[in-house]
Amino acid sequence: MKPTVVWSAIAIALACALHAAPVVASPIGPTVDVTIDGRHVELPAVTFDGKLWRLEYSDTSGTSPLTSLIVHGDTDPFIDFWFSVTASEGFALNVTFSITSPYIGGPYNTAVLRYGDAVTDMGRDGTSSIVPFNQTSVTEAIVDNVVVAGLSLGCSLTAPPASQTCFPQDETMVGVSSSATGLFQSRTSFTMPGGDTFEASGNVTLGNVVEAPEPSSLLLVGLALAGALQARRR
Repeated sequence: MKPTVVWSAIAIALACALHAAPVVASPIGPTVDVTIDGRHVELPAVTFDGKLWRLEYSDTSGTSPLTSLIVHGDTDPFIDFWFSVTASEGFALNVTFSITSPYIGGPYNTAVLRYGDAVTDMGRDGTSSIVPFNQTSVTEAIVDNVVVAGLSLGCSLTAPPASQTCFPQDETMVGVSSSATGLFQSRTSFTMPGGDTFEASGNVTLGNVVEAPEPSSLLLVGLALAGALQARRR
C-alpha cells in the first residue's frame, strides 16, 4: 500500500474529528452584573454589533472604583472580559463581577479557561493583598449552575516592584457535561485593600474535544480505503 494513501486517510480522519458545525448566534446576549460592597454599579446596556455582544464601560468622572470594564460574548459560546478596579486610600473593597451568557449548540464536553490578573500598590505602602470573596477562588467558571473550575487563589504583594502579576495568563482545559442549551458564567469575586489597583482579564469557551484515533485505527482506515480503491480499479 502506498504511503500517500495512508496519510490521506489520516488527514481525513483528523479533519472529521476536529470539524464542528457553526453555531447560530442567539438573540439573547450575556448579562453583566458588578457589585462593590453590595451596591450595584450602573453599566451601559450590552449591545449586539452583528457579530458579537459587547459592553464597554469607562468611568470618566473619576468617582467610581470601577475604572474600566470590557465584556465580549456570544452563544458560540464564549465570554471575554477585562476590568480594572482602584480602591481609595484607606477603604478596602469587596467586588464581584458576574457575567452570565446563554449557550446553544450543545451538549459540550470541554471548557477552556484563560485568566490572568495583577495588582499595583498605588498607595506605595509596600504591600497589597487580593483574596477571594465568598468563593474558593478569585475567578470561577460555572456551567448550568455547577462550578467547573476555579482560577487564582489571590496574591500578596511586597514591593518593589510596585506592580506584580498575581496569576499568569494561563490556559486551563476541564471536562464538563452540558445540556444542548443552558447558561454558562464567569464570576470574579475578591477583597482588595484601599489605595491599590487590581486588573484582570479572562475568557471562558465551551467546546467539544474529540479523542484522536489510535495509530492502529488510522492504519485500518488507510487499509480500508486502499482496498476500496483497489477494488474500483479491477
